[in-house]
Amino acid sequence: MLKKMMAISMSVIVLFSATACSGSQPADSPGKMDASNNSPATDAPKTDTEDAPMTIRFATWDTASSLETYKAVVDGFQAKYPNIKVQVESVPDSYEQKIFTSLAAGNAPDVFLWWNYPQLVARGAVEPLDSYINSGEIDPNQYYPEIFNASKVNGVLYSIPNIPTNL
Repeated sequence: MLKKMMAISMSVIVLFSATACSGSQPADSPGKMDASNNSPATDAPKTDTEDAPMTIRFATWDTASSLETYKAVVDGFQAKYPNIKVQVESVPDSYEQKIFTSLAAGNAPDVFLWWNYPQLVARGAVEPLDSYINSGEIDPNQYYPEIFNASKVNGVLYSIPNIPTNL
């Protein structure tokens, strides 16, 4: 059941970042892995066409068994969206520093776990997600209201919980 919830959450999170991918550092940089086969990742060419291959970088502070769960989620997502490759980046130490440094350098991951949204909003580092609610791509009813609303800053949604509460 937890894997199913993680799969749905990851698919939604990754799908949103696909619409707003920023430039990323070369995939052969240290710490990168190809989630499909646990080998060093390679970037697919990025173009403006919808069917063109693209790579999305996902950063997490998790390691070991948690990465296995993410790998299963990523495998399912990539099966559904074969033109999108998800590159999982495990940063178990100094995670916050790594994210801030990569934001400052302009090569932050497209999707990453976070908890202090006002910090990121103040830096202009995250995209408002309200339009995804309005279009029906995010269903707030899948989450406990208290947790969902904690992802808002000044009434604007900037993140979604990584685990839905209703399936």
